[in-house]
Amino acid sequence: MFRKSSFPIQEFYIFQDSGLLLYHQTFNSEKKKEDGMDPLLFAGLTSGILSFSKELGNELTSFQLKGFTYHIKRVDSLIFVFKIESEKFEKSINNLLAHLFDDEEFITIISTCLDSQVITIEMQSQLDSIVKRVLREMS
Repeated sequence: MFRKSSFPIQEFYIFQDSGLLLYHQTFNSEKKKEDGMDPLLFAGLTSGILSFSKELGNELTSFQLKGFTYHIKRVDSLIFVFKIESEKFEKSINNLLAHLFDDEEFITIISTCLDSQVITIEMQSQLDSIVKRVLREMS
């Protein structure tokens, strides 16, 4: 797995375009307490901003907040947000997404979340395990 100091992604979010948070993971435990941003609030706010920017005809693909860059990737009705410290890690983001979308278990759980419009603690735990496994496989 990546060493925490060299891993470019600080946080990873998956939510629906409606703002329903499906998954959130913080990779740098030292920064968890500093940030203090509620993942549910972040998902809802980001979803609203993305909808507004899309209505204006120019969908947002990244923004900066508190010294971090948030990269946004939309796949159908899913929104993936990656919090990173540097612009140079676009390849890492695309690589992680490619690996996740190649994983049948990931696709199954995400599809279930989308169909049921509900995310259970068990589903979150399964997503967490999948993301960690995929990251180990990538390193």
